[in-house]
Amino acid sequence: KLTHLTLPSAIFNSLTNEKLERLHEYAEWVMVGGETPSSEALSIASKNGLKISQFYGPTESTVWCSINHYKDREFDGQNIG
Repeated sequence: KLTHLTLPSAIFNSLTNEKLERLHEYAEWVMVGGETPSSEALSIASKNGLKISQFYGPTESTVWCSINHYKDREFDGQNIG
């Protein structure tokens, strides 16, 4: 099992509900960035205790300038970036 998985929002948003629900089986923490992640996808993926963070930076794959940890459904994916 991976500890951390970084996905562009476009990939994260394209996952089926079934894959989102099972994402916790493959990684403990998922970092999503590049575009606005889907609020629905965030909610589905976090149901089983998966830690999710949204990150933003000039080139998300190499440099991050801000990060928000998603917990308890406190944000809708549009608070940074």
